[in-house]
Amino acid sequence: MAAPKKKKATNASRNRFIFGGPLSFFEPINAAEKDAGIISGPFSAFRENLQSAILVGSIPFQLVQSSVLQQRFNQLHTAARIRSLKGDGSKREPEAEKAAYQIARDEMDKELQDKTVINRHAGNTLSTLDSHLRNIDFSTSADELLRQVIVMAWGAFETLVNDGLRVSINSDPTKILKIAVDKNYKDALFGKSIIDELDKRGFNLSNCMGDLFIDAVRIDNLEKIHDVCAKLFSAPELNKALKDKELWKLSQRRHLIVHRRGIVDNRYLGKTGDKRVLGARLALTADEVEAALTIVRDTGITFTRVAAA
Repeated sequence: MAAPKKKKATNASRNRFIFGGPLSFFEPINAAEKDAGIISGPFSAFRENLQSAILVGSIPFQLVQSSVLQQRFNQLHTAARIRSLKGDGSKREPEAEKAAYQIARDEMDKELQDKTVINRHAGNTLSTLDSHLRNIDFSTSADELLRQVIVMAWGAFETLVNDGLRVSINSDPTKILKIAVDKNYKDALFGKSIIDELDKRGFNLSNCMGDLFIDAVRIDNLEKIHDVCAKLFSAPELNKALKDKELWKLSQRRHLIVHRRGIVDNRYLGKTGDKRVLGARLALTADEVEAALTIVRDTGITFTRVAAA
């Protein structure tokens, strides 16, 4: 009887961490920059905020990878230094020390051109992360880090929308007429503070109506974002993007993390249809977080194209 095949080892860390930016993640943003127009400033900040979210989520990987690579470099450097010893080994000339370092550096660069070596380093990195995950504090921190990436991703989108609307309305203050038909927005815009706002702006709102609107109306949830954009823009593609179920779920997850410390409650389950356990802390996989980053990126691009038109 043939011996049973050994199961291929799996790494728990594969879906517990973000390993840098997803492949080609920023290519659509690069392509959309030419269409950003008057929204180019907010769109540039949007890109940087998404980059920051990815960098934060990648911290454990970056630290462990650096440690793995540094350990290999130290081995090469030690070997090169030993070979550089002269005589009885009691002295090492500065030139020899410098040469040993360069030899090690060259050997390391050469190794990193070898796919087999790269795969070995990747395996060592995953194994090290796996070993750290056996520590409950580290594992808990890893979960919290992914939750914070969700918060940062939503924050990047919310900031883009607020700053983009500010710029869009500033550039054409007549757009405010489309919003002021709603009593809630009208009351916020033209309440008792309007005189103070006019006074601060020299009684001239021709180039700062967007500032007045964004300062008066907090656009801090997806319902408001959709409502304002529907009133300002006739854009079916943006309307569709803002109604996406995954974007809605992302917004609710962000709310749960920020306001409920990530503890799943009936409100979250009822609003999202998510199959999480009531009372459990929201646990996310790296795939879910990367999917959230992607939908934020794509919706942000759609918003920018519409608002800049």
